[in-house]
Amino acid sequence: MLTWCLALVAAQAHSPKQDRAVVISARNFIRSLGGAAGLAIASAIFSNTIVHQISVGIPDQLASRIQEAVFEVPDLAGLSEEQKGLVLDLYARAARSVFYLWFGAMAVCLGLMFFIKDKGLTRNDEEKESGASSVVDSGELLNAKAEGAI
Repeated sequence: MLTWCLALVAAQAHSPKQDRAVVISARNFIRSLGGAAGLAIASAIFSNTIVHQISVGIPDQLASRIQEAVFEVPDLAGLSEEQKGLVLDLYARAARSVFYLWFGAMAVCLGLMFFIKDKGLTRNDEEKESGASSVVDSGELLNAKAEGAI
């Protein structure tokens, strides 16, 4: 959550005032799109891992129910301890596959972070305005000194 707030502040700081509404809307849209894409990718990996790694020790009827409804908790009543362990291991492997995907993605982001240059929070038009006003202020100061007001 914190990184998204920082991204919003940085986007607002580097955009002209008349484009701030567009920048905020685009950022929110991209955030929603990223969340939906991430959830879809994680769900696909989770379900494919479960479907393709159902082991031999799980009864065929339970295996078919798991394959039909991957995201529902299967009823483990009536299974032996070994079969319960196989089902739980199956779901643990699926969760581990999703973890490995996001761990790799975060490692790539961490590596790419070193290529980001800090540009501060001052917009280019504000730098020009502050530079012009400082020239005027120093010019007025020189005129005031010449007239003997200071």
